[in-house]
Amino acid sequence: MIFELSGKEEESAKEWITDQKKKRTSKTTIGGRFSYIFTITSVGNGIVVKDNLLNEKKDVTDYDLW
Repeated sequence: MIFELSGKEEESAKEWITDQKKKRTSKTTIGGRFSYIFTITSVGNGIVVKDNLLNEKKDVTDYDLW
C-alpha cells in the first residue's frame, strides 16, 4: 500500500512538526520522534501526525478532498 499526502496536508504537517521541535529540542534515540497514522475510511484517508516524544497529535487531513 502506498499512502500520499496532498500538498496542503504536507504543508500542515511540516508546520506542526517545526512548532513541535521548538517546544522541545531533544531527539529520540532512534530518530522516530514523528509518526504518520493513516486511517482508511469509505470516503477517504484520515491522516494524523504524532509527536512520540511529547505524545501530542495533529490531524492534517484535507477534508476538502473527500
